[in-house]
Amino acid sequence: MKFLALVLIAASFAASAAESPQPIAPQAQPAVEAPVRVAVTETRAVETPPAVRKSPAPQGWLLLLAGLTFAGWIAHRRLSYL
Repeated sequence: MKFLALVLIAASFAASAAESPQPIAPQAQPAVEAPVRVAVTETRAVETPPAVRKSPAPQGWLLLLAGLTFAGWIAHRRLSYL
């Protein structure tokens, strides 16, 4: 019985909602363009020296030596457990 009452109330609410007029959205007003004010300062064309200096690239033999040293260290670690 309660279920039937709830269904009737929901149906009457849906019917009343369908009959009521939908609110009309207000029309968008065109935007009024305000004058654009920009502060301009003079810039000097002075080149500043770079804050970071380039470091020279390492030589090929130095990279090879570092790689061989690392490989030797890994081999020493693994062979020392035997």
